[in-house]
Amino acid sequence: MITASPMPYGMARKRSKGKSPRRRSKPAFNLTNAAQTFVVANGVSMALFRTDALTFLGLTKNFGSNMGAGNNSNELTAQEIIARLFKSGSSGGMGQAWIDKGGLPYVVKRNISEQMPLLITATVGVPLAFKFGKQILAKPLLNPLNRTLKMAGIKGVRI
Repeated sequence: MITASPMPYGMARKRSKGKSPRRRSKPAFNLTNAAQTFVVANGVSMALFRTDALTFLGLTKNFGSNMGAGNNSNELTAQEIIARLFKSGSSGGMGQAWIDKGGLPYVVKRNISEQMPLLITATVGVPLAFKFGKQILAKPLLNPLNRTLKMAGIKGVRI
């Protein structure tokens, strides 16, 4: 019994290449998200280490104490933490009274207990505020600014 071929006259079916993958442009750098990240990082750094994020990273020396360029033992920087963890015999800028009470873990735990409202605000409140702020300001402010940036030829940045 001869069956009918789906292609007329026994021709081979044409190979289809399928859809070409859709190419997406790189996502634009969002200034609002960068600001949110910085504010959260700054709040967490203040709560855990009693210094702002830039001072913690060693980019500035903006200590909140009245000691001028120095810092208190409860104000920690990344450099001090590394010195305390990896250099044996180094106090890492920590006073003997803090070392006697438990050292670095004690200082961080004490900072957290004293700065808990700031930590909660930084990790929960700030992202919520940015989320609602972006929704409220999108139509009257942010969308027109983004259109203006696009018309000016700045394509890699969004607000």
